[in-house]
Amino acid sequence: MFHLRLTCAFLAVLTLGMWREGGAGTLTKEQASHIARRLTQIHEKVKRLTLRVANASLSLQSMANTGFPAVLPATQATFVVPTEATQTQTAYACGESGTLQLSCEDGRTLLILDANYGRTSTDHACPCSSCRADCRAASSLSVMRRACQGEQQCAVQAAYYKFGGDPCRGVQKYLEVSYRCITESNVALRQPATASSYPTPWGPDKAVDGFRGTSVVANQCLHTEQLYQPWWKVDLGVHYTVNRVSVLNRGDCCGERLQNFQVRVGPNENFAQNGQCGETYTARPANGATIVVYCDQPMSGRYVSIQVIGRSVNLQFCEVEVFAEKAIRLVGGSLGNEGRVEVLHDNQWGTICDDDWDINDAHVVCRMLGYADAHEARSNAAFGIGTGPIWLDDVACSGTESSLADCYHRGFGNHNCGHTEDAGLVCSGLCPNPPVLYAASISGCGAPYSEGETCTYSCNTGYFMDGGSRTRTCSGAGTWSGSDLVCTRISCYWEGTAVFCNPGDCDWGRYVRSDKCGDGLCCWTGHKIYCCNA
Repeated sequence: MFHLRLTCAFLAVLTLGMWREGGAGTLTKEQASHIARRLTQIHEKVKRLTLRVANASLSLQSMANTGFPAVLPATQATFVVPTEATQTQTAYACGESGTLQLSCEDGRTLLILDANYGRTSTDHACPCSSCRADCRAASSLSVMRRACQGEQQCAVQAAYYKFGGDPCRGVQKYLEVSYRCITESNVALRQPATASSYPTPWGPDKAVDGFRGTSVVANQCLHTEQLYQPWWKVDLGVHYTVNRVSVLNRGDCCGERLQNFQVRVGPNENFAQNGQCGETYTARPANGATIVVYCDQPMSGRYVSIQVIGRSVNLQFCEVEVFAEKAIRLVGGSLGNEGRVEVLHDNQWGTICDDDWDINDAHVVCRMLGYADAHEARSNAAFGIGTGPIWLDDVACSGTESSLADCYHRGFGNHNCGHTEDAGLVCSGLCPNPPVLYAASISGCGAPYSEGETCTYSCNTGYFMDGGSRTRTCSGAGTWSGSDLVCTRISCYWEGTAVFCNPGDCDWGRYVRSDKCGDGLCCWTGHKIYCCNA
């Protein structure tokens, strides 16, 4: 082991010396690069050999003590080998019952590029006594994508039953995954869509409106006329690198109509000319199911289409999400639609200076992130001070551009700012469904809940308003005004027809004091007085 390490050191010194001295025998850049790669490979082999020696030592010690070789325990640790040039990382867990754990920093999610449960190398850091190099569970990639893709972190046990069976009995296996941590978002939201045909209430825009209702009867979904191989298509506006497409099936009926569909991604408006993302979905989908189609490799394109193949049916689904890697993100906000603006350049995230930063610049960023527009532009590091480079300064958008790349700026890395001037924004967002409250009813509003939408609450019969807000309005920032209505159960104290506690214009929810209710509040409603059990 010592001699191998000494050889590596000697080669490194020799290479450096020849590069510096010049003259006859000088290495070319290509030769030096080749030697550097070989040194890296040798270093990895040294680490692997070290692990094997340690395991062999453990086994010999066990034989000395017990007469039996040690059974190597399943390794629970996950080993990660990053590759900076491509941002691709490789992680592996040794042992047939080890657990592979993957994670990304806040704001980034996992993109699974390749996976193998089995053994494809006899010269791997995970040792083996019974070795093969052709062992691979066919479901390796699909299992890892289902468990991890789009998540910030995940854990998968390297057990044969997780992968549909043992691909090579008696062979020491490992789970190995290649992945990247990316900034990913739904780029299809509220983008223009078309379909082969459709009755008026069930147009193609229903599939990208951001609402996840699953009822065709309630006009929440796309519903084409019955045609041979019906289709739907969305125009993303610009080219994105698409990783996966999620399709929400109709929930109130007829989910099988989506069987045998294909997803295509590409630059051509004629979607038949674009490449297919993943495999044709041939299973019979359940009502209301979410079906995720993973592209074999990330695909670049502006148009995404869904088409039923070989059947004459009504094409029906309720929401389509197209997930793509984006070079822009929001950091530091309390909600997903707000934060400090950061852009990815030269494989490094950096901020934007707030010089000339205004609502037009914010509009462009919000549309890049899938929102309709911006609610507010923020300056002076309103969402905290960033780190790393300041990539852009003096950004000047008209507000109609599809990308910051189309706006004027001083060039990447050229600025006269500090991080106390980091730019931020709040995007206009749809409000979530209004809260369902105990003993209360809601009226006067309906999804999708956009800016200005007002919902009215009332307490159910037998309950009175004991705090909170009767009306809630959706703000442009995607939050509801007011506070939750509190409804408290009341009991009735019957007073016949006598008006003994009428405070004048007493109405439901208006309270007075009454000696008939002890120290409790009461409310006069005509022929009854309600004691509120205070």
